[in-house]
Amino acid sequence: MTYGVDALFPSDGATGPLPLRLLPEELQTPGLDGSKYAPYEMADLTIPSWVQLAARLGDGKHKKLQNRFRKYMFLGGQEE
Repeated sequence: MTYGVDALFPSDGATGPLPLRLLPEELQTPGLDGSKYAPYEMADLTIPSWVQLAARLGDGKHKKLQNRFRKYMFLGGQEE
């Protein structure tokens, strides 16, 4: 998922972007780390958010994010 985990539980009491019953158990409780399911933590799916993700992937400071992106892009296959 591209949302950040905090987006699932809006602070103003509104309904989040996804029904909680459809989420994995690890994401149904506020405050838990869902980085396995939400590695990109994008606010939305607009072009500026994608450009910001691309910048984070390319700057060399986010090795963990880069490794996860590579893993998900290749679906665990062997790289050349």
